[in-house]
Amino acid sequence: MLQWGVKWFVPEPLSDKALAILEDFRDGRVELYAPRIFMLEVASALRKYCVRGLVERSIVAASLRVLRDIDIVYMEINWDLVDKALSYSLERGVTAYDAAYIVAARNLGARLVTADERLYRALRNREPALIFLGDYALD
Repeated sequence: MLQWGVKWFVPEPLSDKALAILEDFRDGRVELYAPRIFMLEVASALRKYCVRGLVERSIVAASLRVLRDIDIVYMEINWDLVDKALSYSLERGVTAYDAAYIVAARNLGARLVTADERLYRALRNREPALIFLGDYALD
């Protein structure tokens, strides 16, 4: 869910793909998991849009209420995840935040969808479970 959760609320490139994932989730075709930090990352991204005058404060508040109602399974951030994420980030040259999502997906045996094309290009040959959001198939 790395970097694309905000696309549910703010029209951006690939928002159609992010909304397709949400629709697939609502239809029971996919499950959504994220480290708890996801909530704060979406809030931070929404804040950025608000401060830049691109989104009204009322939309930011409404978006968080909607996000709260989406039954994402949130994974706790514990020291084991942090240790593995830090190690991964140092080995692969990615941020600890990005590594936390990758490690969490590995722990679940799940696929990880990212909107970060640079991250995807850097890791696509090393992380077969990593999917670029632009490649998500719309029904």
